[in-house]
Amino acid sequence: MSEHARLETPSWAGEWGRLFSDLVDLLALRRQLAELEVHNDLQQIKRLGIFGGLGLTQCLVGMAVLAVLAGSLIDQWIATSVIPTSHPWGSLLLGAGFVVCGLETLRRSWNRFQREFSGLKESIAELREDAAWLREWSVSESLKSNVADEASAGSS
Repeated sequence: MSEHARLETPSWAGEWGRLFSDLVDLLALRRQLAELEVHNDLQQIKRLGIFGGLGLTQCLVGMAVLAVLAGSLIDQWIATSVIPTSHPWGSLLLGAGFVVCGLETLRRSWNRFQREFSGLKESIAELREDAAWLREWSVSESLKSNVADEASAGSS
């Protein structure tokens, strides 16, 4: 009978070994999650750099067109001493179009970056959850051992 009771009672070494194995598995999974999040974040930063650069280039081209247009109007005004009668609508629309398209590209790329950038949020949340679980587990284990100590002291 004592042999049967001894076989059913888990050994502390086995329990600690299983707990250590679970902890190693948990850490490996957390590391994989962090690696995936970092990879995703790097992709988002790369995408923001590409589309942000494209938007800035469009804005700069539009500003250059508008600057040339303004310079041309100023030269024409100085040469004729009156406000020019012909309006360069094509250049004005081209420059304004570049600026508007560039600003829209920048806005969309920034919004997408903010929406999809994780910044290790899931890994941090998982680590907090693990820490809370470990706190609960350690408190419950210490309470169990205190109750067992009191029970053994009370029965003696």
